[in-house]
Amino acid sequence: MTEPTRPGAAVPAPPSAVPESAVSPVADEVGTSLARLDALEALPVHEHVDVFAEVDRALRRRLTLAEG
Repeated sequence: MTEPTRPGAAVPAPPSAVPESAVSPVADEVGTSLARLDALEALPVHEHVDVFAEVDRALRRRLTLAEG
């Protein structure tokens, strides 16, 4: 059984979601690819195909490396 919290007692802060040191190069590269997709709104539509192709190549490369 837990003790009730006293009024005015300090509540511990939750741990941060992911420490900087825990981000792997793979996650960083995938995140970069996803960020490129998020930025599509700022680009003219005729440039979208090139971005899709770049992201596809990057993600396929990552998958190939992950499969060993």
